[in-house]
Amino acid sequence: MKKFGRTLILCMSVILFGACSESTDDLTMQEVQTRLDQSTNEVDRYEIDMVLTVLAKDMSRGEQKQVNKGKVQYIEKESPDFHASYITTTDGEPNDAKAEVYKKDNIILTNENGGDWEDISGQVTDEELLSVQYAKMIENLRKVKDELAMKEKEDSYILTYSGNSQDVYKVFKDSFNMSFTGVDSTNISSDLEVVIDKDTMRMKDFNYEAVGKNPTQSVTISVELGYGQVNEVEEIELPKLN
Repeated sequence: MKKFGRTLILCMSVILFGACSESTDDLTMQEVQTRLDQSTNEVDRYEIDMVLTVLAKDMSRGEQKQVNKGKVQYIEKESPDFHASYITTTDGEPNDAKAEVYKKDNIILTNENGGDWEDISGQVTDEELLSVQYAKMIENLRKVKDELAMKEKEDSYILTYSGNSQDVYKVFKDSFNMSFTGVDSTNISSDLEVVIDKDTMRMKDFNYEAVGKNPTQSVTISVELGYGQVNEVEEIELPKLN
């Protein structure tokens, strides 16, 4: 009898825990956006896999592409600490360019192609640095929420946009330091896809592309961001200056 009672308690516990588990299936757009906003309180530090690509096409000069690939570790705060390292590959250039940036509090150190570290503190503002931190991107999504569509998959929600809205372009151009020379801003189109993981209801992937055209040229700027290592990144430590 005693053994039966214990089994019954265990079974009831399983049932109760199952009933308390909140499903993340079949959420509305508003519910997904609310959960996404709430996720910023859970994300203190993380790593971003980043690919930035610029593709220029000219009727007389042909095509040229530049690709920046790298990683960024962020520690969230009012002015985030971060460590970024990336490699730039440019068509027609014999060698890749390597760069590394550390920011901790008010100190910013840079290094190019393995040279000496340079202190550029006070020479650039937070606005001039690439602003891809998690909370900032969620804030940007909130600004364009009325433009977004949503589809549901088995393990994720996907927010999308495709069109020529200047409001959408203006929201993201500052974060990615984008500019189009010789292109009317009304001729810039945007494509956006954001993947939200159902298990955590956090943003996992962010992909944005802007295309600017004039009669003889087109420029495509694409940004691919993958957010991972959430709350596992260690404190940022500055390298020693030579």
